[in-house]
Amino acid sequence: PIDNFRVQADDGLGGEFEDVAVVTEPYATVESLHPGRPYRFRISAETVVGSGPFAPPYRQVVATAPGPTDAPTVESVVGYTDRLRISWAEPADSGGSLVLGYKVVFDGDCDRYDGASITSITSVQIKCSPGVTHSVTVRARNAIGWGRASPSVLRVCGAEPGPPVGLGLKRLVPPVPVDPVDSRTPTSLTLAWEPPAGTGGSAVRSYRLYRDAGDASGVYSLAYAGEASTATITSLTNGRTYRFYVVAVSDVGAGERSGVFAAEMRCVPRPPVAA
Repeated sequence: PIDNFRVQADDGLGGEFEDVAVVTEPYATVESLHPGRPYRFRISAETVVGSGPFAPPYRQVVATAPGPTDAPTVESVVGYTDRLRISWAEPADSGGSLVLGYKVVFDGDCDRYDGASITSITSVQIKCSPGVTHSVTVRARNAIGWGRASPSVLRVCGAEPGPPVGLGLKRLVPPVPVDPVDSRTPTSLTLAWEPPAGTGGSAVRSYRLYRDAGDASGVYSLAYAGEASTATITSLTNGRTYRFYVVAVSDVGAGERSGVFAAEMRCVPRPPVAA
């Protein structure tokens, strides 16, 4: 009969095998191992006659808690101002053990989703209070326990604002009661617009106005950013037709863009002053 089992292991770095346990049962606990190292183990049986040959080595990485995921993606949910969609990817480092699930944490200590045993879910919708800013992190769990938190993402609960409306040339009204005229010169113009009908639950903070190069290329660049709902654009070329659109920006982010407005650069004569 077999009297003992001799267990040997290397140092997890490819070194020589050394005895780590001699046991009478067909199992052994090996302690003082270094997490993350790929250890090799081998076993032989012993009788009164002597020791038999070692079985082929078995390789095992000592497991740790999983590493952090990348920063999650936090987005508004279409049609809602009180929900956020949080999505994430698997951690690059599983800790040497199968990832079993995830949790979503708001503001450092508030577990808003706990899927400790649902590894297939990597996107959830979570209710929140419109206008409130949250710090969102994700943590992964394996058989060892919960891993470190991902980098945090700051997000205001709410939807992006709708598109501004009425983008067009600002009308200049002379001090006398005559017809208003637009604000074009051969090389500049002033545009104005109205706030969006829907703010997504968070107040509009500013606007961004974009223009093309007057070449109908479809490539737009930022021409104005600020709180006012009017902007004067200069250094334009007489005779070219420029295209513009504007977006509203809240604490949640930039909203939909307005319709495109086109204006040909030309000198617009002022009407005669009323007698």
